Amino acid sequence: MTTLPASPPRPRRSLIPWLFPAALLPVLAANAALIYLAIESKPALVSEHPFEDGRTYNRELEAAAKQTVLGWTATLEAPRTANVADRIVFAVLDSADAPITGLVVALRIWRPVGSEGDLRVALVEVAPGRYAAPVTIPEPGQWQFDIVATRGDEEFVLGKRIVVQ
Repeated sequence: MTTLPASPPRPRRSLIPWLFPAALLPVLAANAALIYLAIESKPALVSEHPFEDGRTYNRELEAAAKQTVLGWTATLEAPRTANVADRIVFAVLDSADAPITGLVVALRIWRPVGSEGDLRVALVEVAPGRYAAPVTIPEPGQWQFDIVATRGDEEFVLGKRIVVQ
């Protein structure tokens, strides 16, 4: 009997070389998604000049300390409804609860999010320690009310975020 020569054993293919790239695919997909989102999203800048603002931060701390020494307290009555003519009233008292008169009061109303323009209003004294002005908030949403009241070298700053319906 003749025997046929045995064919050499066929090399077995391994899956290991394919497992490494397959394991990297989810990582690469996640990185690609994060890169896309980083490029397409808007920057979260609050300031046009963040470096300069950071360098002047110590001055802001000094101004806050001076304001604390003044001992003034203030209240703000702002409109809560959009597209309705209303009045803003700012009342300020000293540390003895006496009204403070003779202030120059400037108000800036702006949206923390959105491209609407700022509203700038000068408040006038309507009663001792009470300053008011008419205003119409153009759209509903969150609005930041920043008030700066000055008298000579005294300065009082108040910021308040209000939701307008």
